[in-house]
Amino acid sequence: MNTALKMKLEEMNRRLNEALDTDLFEESESEFNEFQAEVDSFEKELEEISEFRQDHLQLSELKKIGAIQKKIRQVKNGYNFYDPEYERSVMFPNGEDEEEDDFFI
Repeated sequence: MNTALKMKLEEMNRRLNEALDTDLFEESESEFNEFQAEVDSFEKELEEISEFRQDHLQLSELKKIGAIQKKIRQVKNGYNFYDPEYERSVMFPNGEDEEEDDFFI
């Protein structure tokens, strides 16, 4: 396993385990927001790794990435992270209109 990748995955795993083992609602709102941003960056980074290095990853690395992605889902579900896609679906239940509004004169 690539040493840099291994260290990065271990750090992600450690941070997610901390979140699952503690009550983040005891933290200040700014600390919670920082953690949410950190988890979002983990998720994006894992997607990039999977997409661009897919052919070069070993089975053990793929398993570790899958386990971390599962923990990310657990953390997000457990702490009700902000989900912009959900918010958009609430605001626009029929999808966003591509047509121009009729408000122009």
